[in-house]
Amino acid sequence: MRPTPPGSPIPKNLRRLRLAAGLTQAQLAELSDVTDATLSRIERGRFAPSQDLLRRLAHAVGATESDLVARVNTTKKPSLKPAEARLIAAVRGWDEAAIDDLVRGVKLIAGASVRSGTPQRKPTSRRGPGSR
Repeated sequence: MRPTPPGSPIPKNLRRLRLAAGLTQAQLAELSDVTDATLSRIERGRFAPSQDLLRRLAHAVGATESDLVARVNTTKKPSLKPAEARLIAAVRGWDEAAIDDLVRGVKLIAGASVRSGTPQRKPTSRRGPGSR
């Protein structure tokens, strides 16, 4: 087993791209035809993937090999919330018509909720009783 060279961007890029795709390590491992343990080792920098494995990983997360090896400023917040990424992962592979139907359905549900007076969900407060 060969460790990833120090300072290699592959571990962080792989994790970032996997999360952006809404995939768990187990899901990505299955899509890439590797074990969960191997994928975990890659993300921790304990194993350097071969060129073939790098290609399979990139394809599975919808990226290029260059995206995995590029040095990227990752201090920027991800553009998607985890819940949004999961939703995108759930509909990945759907055709445009099916996605349009889903969007229309969500809009109908949201509209019915507003018309019926059902309160919209609001974030819960973490403050204790009696605090303002």
